[in-house]
Amino acid sequence: MAKQKRKIVKPVYVTKAERLKAKKKSKPMSRELRIGLIAGAAVLALAVILFAVLARAGSLPVKGGVVQKEANWIVSNLAESGARYYKLGEVEGIAGFERREETLRFDPNESDFWFRPTDPDSQVKQYYITGVKTAPAQTVEKVYPDFVVQYGEERVTQAKTASVAGREAMYFIVDSAYETEEGGVRHEQALIMYIPAIRSASVMLHVTLDVTEEKPALSEDALLALAEEIAGRIVPEGA
Repeated sequence: MAKQKRKIVKPVYVTKAERLKAKKKSKPMSRELRIGLIAGAAVLALAVILFAVLARAGSLPVKGGVVQKEANWIVSNLAESGARYYKLGEVEGIAGFERREETLRFDPNESDFWFRPTDPDSQVKQYYITGVKTAPAQTVEKVYPDFVVQYGEERVTQAKTASVAGREAMYFIVDSAYETEEGGVRHEQALIMYIPAIRSASVMLHVTLDVTEEKPALSEDALLALAEEIAGRIVPEGA
């Protein structure tokens, strides 16, 4: 068997100047610098913890996936991602109306309120209350164009502000018409209002009325008076 040739590795000579230069580059970290870096990391960690705590401040406890709340609380998830539920207020119905166990919310931990008249001849067909995670102006800016597209510009009033139950709300009014199963036309009037709530959120109030020859559409002042009565039975959180 032929002998394998060994590879000869020549030593590399490092000058004294190069050794000193390398030693300077790898100089141990000073005690002050180590303390500064540790303190900076601690401050950053504390900031993250405080941000998480403050973000959840005031949110409702959740046990077994169920928010702990009362039946008349307006509860909404105000988190941008995930879930953090907040109480926006409490609701009591006005005289002549009773709450129906119906909901439009997909999240069972959020709450909404349908009130329908006990008098079948009432012109007010129903009113609906729920929470919205954005402020009134921001919400109107988002939803108003959709109403204009759906009902037509001539049937939707301009969005306005009004003082309702001591709070500066935003609202608009919609006049609509629907074909009935009998081939007739049914007219309705609706007031859509957004009332300020905590954490830059809103409480939405949607009132629907029947409009007939015997019961013509209400004036704007009459609708606002009705909204004042309903909103007066909403106790906002933090009030």
